[in-house]
Amino acid sequence: MIEELRLFSFGGISAELLFSKGLNVIIGETGAGKSLLLSSINFLKGEKAKFATDGTFVEAVFRLGDEEVFIRREMKGGRSRYFLNGMRVPQKIVEEKISELLAFQSQRQSIELLKPSYQLELLDFFSGTKGLLEEYKKLYSEYQKKKEELEKLMLEEQSKNREIDILRFQVEEIEAVNFSPEEEEELLKLKELVSNAEKIKAFKEFAKVSLYEGEFSVLERLGALIRELERLEHREDLLEKLNNIYYEIESVYTEIEEGFQVPEEEISLEEIESRLYEIEKLKRK
Repeated sequence: MIEELRLFSFGGISAELLFSKGLNVIIGETGAGKSLLLSSINFLKGEKAKFATDGTFVEAVFRLGDEEVFIRREMKGGRSRYFLNGMRVPQKIVEEKISELLAFQSQRQSIELLKPSYQLELLDFFSGTKGLLEEYKKLYSEYQKKKEELEKLMLEEQSKNREIDILRFQVEEIEAVNFSPEEEEELLKLKELVSNAEKIKAFKEFAKVSLYEGEFSVLERLGALIRELERLEHREDLLEKLNNIYYEIESVYTEIEEGFQVPEEEISLEEIESRLYEIEKLKRK
């Protein structure tokens, strides 16, 4: 039991109390400082120094059988110092010692008995299964951790399966289009040809009229010039040059006729561009 309690400059009061054996009752008006006395004991146990200033101290003497226990806490330089039987000790030792010597019972504490959590604490305490409880908590914590890891792996697997489905769909889509690497190049050439088909036709017709056919074509006029020169029967060197020019122009016209082909496929420019668009989409995939 507690025998003596002294406090100095705690919440603005200093006091010394001597307790007798048996029941001790402290009474007084509201604001007289009863709660401060209880707070000083909590301060002694190590609670936050709410009412303490530099120089504050609280000390108490307890009786445990034939043993007298002296405990003190003081504030100095903004820090707490704890003493047990005159020796300076860590706060934890003082807290453990006071817990053996003192128990608080408040007017509303009985309500705790109605709480299932408090009932379980009492059951664990009196049944001596605290060790099993700690082991269970450890195992449950490990279980929760493994459960989270499993859920994470399952989510990763679902994500991979979705990705596989997407890739499989894309592969099927690519295979369904069924195009060769050379097709795009051929389509681009064909697109260019189809796009320029009218221009090619107009150009070939102009070349035909200008070089090969027509009353005023180059070959027609050049042929007439050669025939007139042949009637003169001299200047063979000039006649040879004119013949060479005639054959060269004729060769040029043949190259134009054969080199500028208008596509014979029955395919429109829109169809070519649609096919190229499909190929481009697949290339991005």
